[in-house]
Amino acid sequence: MISIKQFLRDVNIRSKFIFFLSIIILVSCGSILLLRYELANNYDAAINQREQFSQLENISAVKSDFERMIYWFTEMAVSLSGESEEKALLYKEKITRSLESTIKFHPKIAKEFETALPEIENLYFDAIDSY
Repeated sequence: MISIKQFLRDVNIRSKFIFFLSIIILVSCGSILLLRYELANNYDAAINQREQFSQLENISAVKSDFERMIYWFTEMAVSLSGESEEKALLYKEKITRSLESTIKFHPKIAKEFETALPEIENLYFDAIDSY
């Protein structure tokens, strides 16, 4: 079996140069392929993160609109104001529109909201009728 020392001693300088250059080229190609793979993964992660952030913004908007809707329904129940009812229904519509884009990512949550909105509205109208 030939050892590396013997191989390096017996081979001419040109062959040594080509051998080491080949090793450098192979290592460089492997590094480039690994880098491309990692960049592709990072790009996919960034796209996924952007979609998740968009959904988080949408859900935050739904939460904020829901709080405003509850405020105006409460205001309507206390003051019996038609303006409060209009604003409450406006926020209910905004929530419904926001849920349309949420349904593809979180269908269960969107459906629960869609079924809960009329129930909440009916509870406030029942409270007004009882008052």
